[in-house]
Amino acid sequence: MKIDDHSSVSTKLDVQYIHPHATLHSSIGLNPTALLDLSASIGSQTVCLGGEVGFDTASSLLAKYNAGIGFNKPDFSAALMLEDKGESLRGTYAHTVNPTTSVGAELIRHFSSHDNSFIIGSSYSLDPFTTVKARLSNNGKAGMVVQSEWRPKSLITLSAEYDSKAVTSSPRLGLALALKP
Repeated sequence: MKIDDHSSVSTKLDVQYIHPHATLHSSIGLNPTALLDLSASIGSQTVCLGGEVGFDTASSLLAKYNAGIGFNKPDFSAALMLEDKGESLRGTYAHTVNPTTSVGAELIRHFSSHDNSFIIGSSYSLDPFTTVKARLSNNGKAGMVVQSEWRPKSLITLSAEYDSKAVTSSPRLGLALALKP
């Protein structure tokens, strides 16, 4: 009797429970070295709390565990997340200054390496169809995106990124076109 090798096939079983104030999601791979993932969240429109755990059945070790809390109001959103098995703490903040302008920031603290990193950014709507976004990070990278809806549901996006630490390389430029009928 021959049994086919299904190791290259990715099959998993997903189970979800969704309630207006709580969610539960689990998935398990249907193979001998299955990964079991479980995530849950609870909250309201103002405050939410959640976490996820990943268990590797082959090694009997926790592959991941993360937790977070978020706070939302009509003009701002803030979150604090413990990630990478408790190795890093991420804080994010986004604020709508007015209907056309938003600003945001992200700070990450890596406990094992004692490193901190941050990104700040902004978004400005030139008109109802065109948005300009910019960001700056502590590692010397600056980026900018201009996106325009030139016809209903069709977008053209121009992007640029400059790395001040890689002075010998050219800035990265991009162009994307998304067409939807």
